[in-house]
Amino acid sequence: MSQEYNFPKYKAAAVQAGSIFRDAPQYFDLKATLEKAVRLIEEAGKEGARLIVFPECWLPCFPYWSLDLTIDRRIFADMWAKLLWSSIEVPSPETEVLGRAAKKANAYVVMGINERDTKFKNSMYNSLLYLDPRGEVIGVHRKICNTVQERFFTLPATEETISMPCFRLRSADWGALFAESMPSSPWPITGWPKASRSIVLCGRAIKDWKRSRM
Repeated sequence: MSQEYNFPKYKAAAVQAGSIFRDAPQYFDLKATLEKAVRLIEEAGKEGARLIVFPECWLPCFPYWSLDLTIDRRIFADMWAKLLWSSIEVPSPETEVLGRAAKKANAYVVMGINERDTKFKNSMYNSLLYLDPRGEVIGVHRKICNTVQERFFTLPATEETISMPCFRLRSADWGALFAESMPSSPWPITGWPKASRSIVLCGRAIKDWKRSRM
């Protein structure tokens, strides 16, 4: 016999939009991409979304081009350096802009970022930035298992920097993982399911699986 449950409802927005690129030698445009993020957060907020999720490495972009190993080495090095200095630190003026957008939209925002290490300036992480409806940064999750071309650019989270934040959205706990941390992942790395199990151990009812979409 079926039983009806009266679960609370809320609206979530999955942003399907690309970062903004420029022709060489600029390549990246953090300012324009950040402004685009603010517009998209505002649009989703006006539609009633209380949880707004962006793709992996959206700020400033996902390094999809790095699979092209035929590229000139000097050009590749130039792109790497410009990606590094177009990435964002936490906290930073960029996170403050995102916080104001989250507050205005009255929503939680999960933003995929290339995170530049504040201590070791030449290091980047593939990270998830969490902001709450008050506009405050409430957590950062660094990707544990980087795959394929990501390894040219970003480091995996270390034992000291692994963080699996869990947050309360109305009556449900939620957290986020990257797609490669899913137990159904085809990649033969046995350690990755541990990330998924930690979701359950934290009591999270909502899991935001991150995949890149251009």
